[in-house]
Amino acid sequence: MIMVEFKKIFLNRIEAQRDSLNQTSDMDINVDIPRLKTVVGGIEAQYSYTVSYRPKVGYIKMAGQLLITGTPSELKSIMALWREKRRVDTDLARAMVNVITYISSVNGILVTKSLNLGPPMMPPDFELGKLSAKSKKAAKKPIKKASKKKKKK
Repeated sequence: MIMVEFKKIFLNRIEAQRDSLNQTSDMDINVDIPRLKTVVGGIEAQYSYTVSYRPKVGYIKMAGQLLITGTPSELKSIMALWREKRRVDTDLARAMVNVITYISSVNGILVTKSLNLGPPMMPPDFELGKLSAKSKKAAKKPIKKASKKKKKK
């Protein structure tokens, strides 16, 4: 598992448009990392975050950069995989998408509010672990219904 930090996360482009006054019924969210390059202090990752409101209601596109820092061997490993397969490790990709989604969602809310579009939010990322013995025991107990007390007359 690669342990890195993300620094200098910023947006450098935002574009948004409302194409129709129809209500949006759904949205597609796409996060893309088209380029990684080695820079002083780490690896610079360029990203784009696009939300398409359906059916053809509007869109918001954002692009930015983030700096990935870590040990020289970690950074070398990341770049080797990128050069060979044009991808990053699954755990790193998940962390990058979470950071990009957070930054883009927070900034996108301000933009989409002006266009009367819904907030560009993805559901949060959950990590599920194993249940402890105490949790397993509690999960097996039936839920007690609240008893109704009879009023005395």
